[in-house]
Amino acid sequence: MRISFIHPGSIQNVTGGTYYDRRMIEEWKKEHTVTVHEIPGTFPMVDSTARSGVKRILAGLEDIVVVDGLALPLLEPYLPLSRIVVVIYHNPLHLGAHYPDNEKEYLLKMDMTLLPWVEGIICTSSYSRYHLHKLDITVPMIEVNPGVDHRVVESRTPSNTVLIVGAITPRKNQVWLVSQLFRVSIPLSIVIVGPHPDAAYHEELLNLTSDPGIHTVHIAGKVESLEPYYQSADVLVHTPTHESYGMVLTEAMSYGLPVIATNVDGIPATLGLSGILIESGGDDQLISAVELILSSAEVYEELSLRSTRQLLKKANWSEQANQILNFLQKLSA
Repeated sequence: MRISFIHPGSIQNVTGGTYYDRRMIEEWKKEHTVTVHEIPGTFPMVDSTARSGVKRILAGLEDIVVVDGLALPLLEPYLPLSRIVVVIYHNPLHLGAHYPDNEKEYLLKMDMTLLPWVEGIICTSSYSRYHLHKLDITVPMIEVNPGVDHRVVESRTPSNTVLIVGAITPRKNQVWLVSQLFRVSIPLSIVIVGPHPDAAYHEELLNLTSDPGIHTVHIAGKVESLEPYYQSADVLVHTPTHESYGMVLTEAMSYGLPVIATNVDGIPATLGLSGILIESGGDDQLISAVELILSSAEVYEELSLRSTRQLLKKANWSEQANQILNFLQKLSA
């Protein structure tokens, strides 16, 4: 099988969606021919650069075309589609609080207009699939969650290190999170890892962390590997305002880390019973959870064990990639 993959921007971008795409492509390439087309321009509010970049691909190839959902608006000029096109639908962008109302309306219109024309949809979470059903999208659809890497988890002695992973943006909510961690009575070592595409928000975080009180803060920025950060952390805290799945959660769980996360969107399904959920904006809940985990060895060990058990229920990347390949083969039969 030959697959042409249309990706918005670089396939090396540091986002959860791109990581999903990249890991799936790596698995597909073991048995199939996969050509990745990195489309320059802005997404999802696509510009003329992005539109001109995709025209050549849709016009000249006979492969199955897989499109990352962020690039979905690129298909608009080509309806009805003359080839097998499958969309990887990471999340309902029109529900993102960080988009202005006019852009939300446009993104909802794109979903409702374009998705009925594709041959199939790969939903990366139950949350995304649920919202497509609410829109009455009835094309063939499959849910394939991100895979996991199963590791041997070594015991650790807590050292009050709190890890925060994700692009530094208002949606990931690091400013609120760090401001509340500063209220924890236990001295913390707060480690923040991730790129900072929003300069103003990054500056706000820098200003906040200039006076950490009894705590220490290290902003690592974009890193080549998260492994040493997971290995040296005691707990992962993830409090986004919107999250369809949250791969950072399963990554942390693969290292046996207790997890605290906001009870929004797809996060409860990802965590299962393995972590502590707090309400969005639940400052006192957050503080209590951090202090409980780091002050009680019994609670820490129980939550670490739950993380490991929850992860064992999830499929690895190879198994998940094969689900998609089987779906694509049925569509092309």
